[in-house]
Amino acid sequence: MEGGQDPGGAILTRTLGQNPLGGSIFEEQNIHADDTQWTEDHQRILERENSHGSVDVLDAEDLPTFYAALRLLPIAIMLPAAGGIGVSIQAEFVKILVCEVSYNISANICAHIGDAEYKSLGDKVVADAAHYQLFSTLVGSLIPVVLSLFVGSWSDKFGRKWPMMIPFLGYFFGNLFVSVISNFRLHPAFMLIPPFLGSLTGGWTILLMAMFSYIGDYTTDKTRAMNIAVIDGLMILVGNVAGLLGGFLFKLYGFQVPIYVQTSMHGLSFLYVLVVIRDRISRPKGESRSCAELFSFSHLRDNLQMLRTQRLGSTRTHIYLVLFSLFLFSICDSGEENITQYFVEFQPFNWTVTFYTIYSCISGVCRSLAIIIGMVAFRKFLHINDTLIAFIGAFSGVLYFFGFGIARTSSMLYIAATAGMLRTMMIVCTRSILSALVESYELGKMMSMISSLQALTPLIGASIFNSIFAATSSWFSGMCFLVGAFLTVFVMAAFGYVDVERRQALYSTPRSPKSFLG
Repeated sequence: MEGGQDPGGAILTRTLGQNPLGGSIFEEQNIHADDTQWTEDHQRILERENSHGSVDVLDAEDLPTFYAALRLLPIAIMLPAAGGIGVSIQAEFVKILVCEVSYNISANICAHIGDAEYKSLGDKVVADAAHYQLFSTLVGSLIPVVLSLFVGSWSDKFGRKWPMMIPFLGYFFGNLFVSVISNFRLHPAFMLIPPFLGSLTGGWTILLMAMFSYIGDYTTDKTRAMNIAVIDGLMILVGNVAGLLGGFLFKLYGFQVPIYVQTSMHGLSFLYVLVVIRDRISRPKGESRSCAELFSFSHLRDNLQMLRTQRLGSTRTHIYLVLFSLFLFSICDSGEENITQYFVEFQPFNWTVTFYTIYSCISGVCRSLAIIIGMVAFRKFLHINDTLIAFIGAFSGVLYFFGFGIARTSSMLYIAATAGMLRTMMIVCTRSILSALVESYELGKMMSMISSLQALTPLIGASIFNSIFAATSSWFSGMCFLVGAFLTVFVMAAFGYVDVERRQALYSTPRSPKSFLG
C-alpha cells in the first residue's frame, strides 16, 4: 500500500507483512498514534526482551509450529542415545563385578555364567545383580522426586535453562567415574555412586520437567501437543536404536568405548544447553538464583496452592482426573515392561532373548513413529483436541493389554502390539492438557508434578505386576495384562468425561484462554 492514510493520522509507506495484533507491518510507519493500548501491544510484540537481554521478535503464537521441538532436538537425540548405549552396558558390568568380586569367580567362568552348567551359580549372580540394579533405581529416583517439589516452582520464576543444564553435569561426572572404575575390578557397591551423582543434580526427573516446561513456554495450546509428541517419539525411537548400538559397541570394544561415548554425549548436551537454550522468563529484579531461594518452603506451598486454586467451572476437578489417569496408566505401562520378557520366554510362546530384543526394538521404533505421525495428523490436519486424542490413546492401551492377556499364539501378540501402538499418545496429551489447564506461571510446578508421578510409578508398577505374574503364571500368565486392561478402562472413561465437559461453551469463550479445543 503506497501513500495511504491511516485513520490514526500516520502515513503508510510500504507493506511488509501482517501484524499478529491486526493490520499490517510497514517499513516506515507511525500508525494508530492515538491508540495507546495498540501501540503498547505492538511494541511488546516487536521488542520482547528475554532474560539474556536480547530481543525476541515473536510471541509463541507467531513462532513456527515446531520451534520448541527443533530447539530441543539435539538434547532429544543425545539424552536417550546416551541412556540406550550405557544402561545395558552398566548392568552387564555390575553382573561381572558381582561374579568376579563378590563371588570371587574367575573371569573365564564369569564370561559364561549364563551357560547351563553354571545355572545354580548363575542364578545367584543374577539375583544379586538385580538387587544392585534395584538399589541403583532407588538411589537415582527418590532424591529427584524431592527436588522436583522445589525446582518446578523455582523454574517458574527463574527459567528452565539451569534445571535443564545441571542434570547433564551430574550424568557427565557419574559416567566419568564409571569410565575410570571400568578399568578395575572393584566391589559392585561402587556402581551406586554414578546414580547418586545423577540424582543430586536432579536426574531425568528434573531434566524432563525443564524440557517440557520449556516447550510450554514456546508453544500455544494448539501446537504444544505436537511439539511434545515429536520430542517424546524421538526419544523412544533413539533409545531403542541406541540399545542395539550399545550392544554392538560392547561386542567390538568391551565396556570402555560405550561408556566413553555415553560420557561424551552428556558433556555435549551440557554445552548445548549452555550455549543455545534461552529462557523466555525474565528473572525478577532484586532476586537471585540462590540455594536459599531454591529450597524455600514457599515452593512447596506454591505446589499445593496450584492444586487447590479455584479455577473456571470444573477445571480443578479435570486437573485431578487427568493427573490420576496419568498415574494409573503409568503404573500399568511400567509394570507391563517389567514382566513382558518373562511372559513371552515361557509357554506357550517360547521366545528367545534375541528374538525378544529384536521385537522390542521394532515395536519401540514403530510406536515412536506412530506418536509423531499420529499427533501431527490428529492436531494439524484433523484438528482433533487433546482430550479426545488421549481417549483414543487410552482405548489403544485397553486393546493392547487385553490382547496380550488372552493371547495364546505369537500372531495374537503381534495383533495386540499393533492395536496398542497409539497408547503412548495418552501420556503425550496429558502433558499438553495439564499445561493448558494451568496458567503460564504454573507450568514448571505442573511439569514437576508430572515428573514426580512418573518417577514413582516404575517402583509401584513393578511391585504390582511382578506380584500378580508370580502368583498366576503357573495357571494363567496373562492375568496381569487383563488387570492392566481393566485399570486402563478407568483412564479411558476419565478422558471421555473431561473431553465432553471441556466442549461446553464455558470453556471455549474468549474469557477462557485455557480452553484447548482444536
